[in-house]
Order: sequence, then structure tokens, then C-alpha cells
Amino acid sequence: MPYQIVINTNNSFFKNAISVFLRKVQGSKYLLNEVKKYAVNDLDSINEILPRWPSWAAGNVTIGGNSRNESLFQISDPVYISDTRENNLNNFFDWFNDNFDWAIYRYFTTYQGSLVFFITKDKQSFELMKNTLNSINCDLIYQSYEDSNAALEHLLNASFYMEANKEGLLAHEIAMKFDQENPIMISCISGNENYKIYNWDTDKYAAIPWYIKHFKKLTLVDKFNVSENNLTYYFHRVDDLNSYLELWSMSDTDYAIVEATVSTNTDLSSLKNIIKNHNGYIDLLQASKGISKWVYSLVYGGGSDEYHGVFGAKDSRITNFLWDQLEQNEVDDMLQISRF
Repeated sequence: MPYQIVINTNNSFFKNAISVFLRKVQGSKYLLNEVKKYAVNDLDSINEILPRWPSWAAGNVTIGGNSRNESLFQISDPVYISDTRENNLNNFFDWFNDNFDWAIYRYFTTYQGSLVFFITKDKQSFELMKNTLNSINCDLIYQSYEDSNAALEHLLNASFYMEANKEGLLAHEIAMKFDQENPIMISCISGNENYKIYNWDTDKYAAIPWYIKHFKKLTLVDKFNVSENNLTYYFHRVDDLNSYLELWSMSDTDYAIVEATVSTNTDLSSLKNIIKNHNGYIDLLQASKGISKWVYSLVYGGGSDEYHGVFGAKDSRITNFLWDQLEQNEVDDMLQISRF
């Protein structure tokens, strides 16, 4: 299987890195979309065809290269990936191996994510891309798989849909299977919001915020303020499963407060510092990388009911367990989206 680098495009240096790579790499280069195949030389020639690449406005695109002097028109029609469910990613790898020495492509990962995938079976091309990214900005590398075994089951992260009444349950099952201890729940309360639920029958608001009774059944590990944005963060140990699930179940409402569930051995002191240094609003999947065995969180789109789950782990076997559970329970309001 080929080497793979996952590249973070939420960075002003991204196009510069791709431009440098295309100038240095040897062989022919092609741009392929759903309609046509083009011979290209560099980033400028790509942007003449697709000015908005690599944004979603550019459509489903693969940029590939080879040193075999094959005619552009001999290349078979590409297998485009809209996601990595079922065997989509492995099918793409097979197509890639038949046609290219390396390829750059992207598919949906998260509502807020912007990732591009570089794949090659050539060690020299892998080192060239990796060194180019690091020389420009080391934050460009989101993940790097160097053992020539970057198949679907090797990827550490996943995104998925799940009904609100199931949110948090898989995270608890993972904690019991891989940690044998209750996980940590992270929640955030905004001082600018009203968490007292309105009762239409009585025409009154509840006397206390809805989450208070559930918090009382969990063990408080830490509480701290992020004063700049008037936020209060809570780290609770999940001692009561029912209260934990009730707290997660409000994820699709304007009263949502739970942001993540993390493994029991997470370095909470480091996580606290990261949250405070970013004034609260932070991607907890990224923030927990390196300091947590695994993390389960949400990514929101345009509103409180437009979101999906994200999961990341240090060990791909944990992510594979979650992925398999999603596949087995698709009829029960769970749905795989992507591995990355």
C-alpha cells in the first residue's frame, strides 16, 4: 500500500507548498475531474482551469503524476471518492496504483475541516512532499503514514452522523472496552445564554438551568473560566450513565453544552491550558491530539441541528472499533461518513 500524508489546508502556506512540490517533482502531471482530463505543469496551470482549487467549489478533483511517459488519454477513468464508506478508499488506492506514482485528492471529512490527501507508492516523492511541507510550515501536516500501509483501517480519525439520543453512547462503550474506566466529559457554559427551558404549558421558564440535576450525579474533576468570552468549562468523570446520556442528548438544541468525551487518562492539565490559550472556542479533536488516548466530539455546520460526530485515537484499532460499530448499527440512526 502507498505512503500517505494528510495536509491541513486551513493554512495560508498550503498553496505555496503544493506549488513548490509541483515544480520539483519529476514526470508528467495531470488534473482530472468528473468531466475532463488535462495535462498541467504547475499550480498556475491548475488555477487557470480551476481557479478555486482546492475549495469545494472546484468540484471533485485529483491531481496526479507519473514518470512512465504514458499518454494522458491512456489513463483510465478515475474512481472519485465522495467519502470513505464501504470500500471506496481502497478502490481509489487500486485505481491510483494502476495509473500514477503520486496523487493529490480530497473528499468530505468534516463540516469545518479542510484536508487534502497526498498519496504515493514512491518513497522519494513521499520525502519530497513531507520535506516541502515542513520547510514551509510544519502545521501543514495533519497526519503522516510512513509505513507503506495507509489503508482505510490504518486511519486514526472518523466522522459520522448519529441521532441525538445516541450521542455519547459509543464513547462510553469505547471507554469500557479499551480503558475499563469511566471517561471524562467536557462541557461549556456560556454566561451569555439562558439554559432555563421554557415550558409552553405553564408559560414559564424552569427555575434552574436544565443541566444542573445531571451535573450533580457526575464527579466534578475541574472547573475553570475563560473570561474573555464569558465561558465556564467543566470536566466531569462519567459516574452515572443516564445523566451523561441526557446531557449529550441536547446536542441538537440551542441548549447544548457538551463538547466532548475523552479517555480517562487524558492530560487534563494540558488540555485546560490549550482551551484557555485559545479563549475557549477550539477544535477539541485537534486540541486533544497527543494528550488523549481518544476523543469523541462534534462539528457543527450552520445551526444547532446541523452537526456530525468526529472521533480520533492514538491507536487505529480503537477507531476501527468505532467504525465497525457504526456499520453494524446504521439501521439504528448511525451512519459512517469518512475516515481521515
